Amino acid sequence: MLTLNLLPEQYKREYALEIKMRFAVYVFISLTVISAVFIALLFSVYLYLKIQVNSMEGSLVNQRTDANARPMLSLEQDIKFLNAKIGVVAKARSAVSPVAPALEKTALLIKPGAYLKSVSLDGNTNTVNIAGFAVTRNLVLDLKKDLGSSGFIKPDSIQDPIQNILKDKKIDFTFTFQLNNDNVGQK
Repeated sequence: MLTLNLLPEQYKREYALEIKMRFAVYVFISLTVISAVFIALLFSVYLYLKIQVNSMEGSLVNQRTDANARPMLSLEQDIKFLNAKIGVVAKARSAVSPVAPALEKTALLIKPGAYLKSVSLDGNTNTVNIAGFAVTRNLVLDLKKDLGSSGFIKPDSIQDPIQNILKDKKIDFTFTFQLNNDNVGQK
């Protein structure tokens, strides 16, 4: 389509200026509407966050001063106290080594004709001292061999005085050895 502008030169300029003015007004109104929508969105986000922050502050104040908070604080302190006690018990339990199986195994190594008179244990070093009586020297030597071959005693830690084998009969023997912590509780 062909558009002819037959207006005089002065009206042509006024018409072009009016078209430019309309375009400028259109752009201004468009930017104003977009800005207003953006400001409205920002304002709604601001109100939402303000309400959330106020409610959180109110709940924190209520939580600190409410009658329900005091029992919760005392319960929390009780839990901390009990955890400390449990920690002490757990530490003590980890320090305890199981010696009952080792003593039972030691007693089972004693053959007929021999018996134990006393057993003492040092819990810090896991050192055991046993004293007993045997009818013959062979029973004492068998006991030493059995102690050395058992898995719950460190073989190089067995100490026996020479008095254990000086007599042939009616021997009061003593042995000192260390328990092997890895194999004490195993059957």
